[in-house]
Amino acid sequence: MGLLNASVLNRALEQLSGIDTIQLNSAGGEFYSSSKVAALKFAEKIREHSITTSLREGAYCGSLCTLIYQAGAKRLAHQKSDLMYHGPQWQDKARELDTACYSKNVDQENCEALKNEITALNDEFFGLLENYGASAQLKARYMAQPRDEGWYGKGNLMQVEDLFLSAEAALSVGAVTEVIYQ
Repeated sequence: MGLLNASVLNRALEQLSGIDTIQLNSAGGEFYSSSKVAALKFAEKIREHSITTSLREGAYCGSLCTLIYQAGAKRLAHQKSDLMYHGPQWQDKARELDTACYSKNVDQENCEALKNEITALNDEFFGLLENYGASAQLKARYMAQPRDEGWYGKGNLMQVEDLFLSAEAALSVGAVTEVIYQ
């Protein structure tokens, strides 16, 4: 599917009729923009039509792709595919967070408000994954990742390193329902 944005997802949504399996291979997209709305709509249609989502050998599904993948009634992943999870990444918000929380003139009220907003976005994303069958262990594993020292440059608002999972590791947290070994 490539980069997931509203345009790509809305075109794909029009083509869902009669499909029983969707092959995914995407680095994802933004969870705070029109892409989020389109991804949620797309994921609901996948769930509504009991469509299977699948990752072929060598496929990579990261970021917003994992939400769409997770919506599958069955979630197949080749043993040589990978999934990547992260919290909200938003460069403009990173600048805002840095100014409010880490500058010489800390704005405690704004800092707390921003941290609450960021935590709510993270909770929403992982909550959606749980609604589609992932265990709470997935979020716990992500939150246990080491601190991302380069968070600012990437806009990584949770300041936690991305979580990369093999198909087998994703199976252990309910993100995958079946690993394909052939």
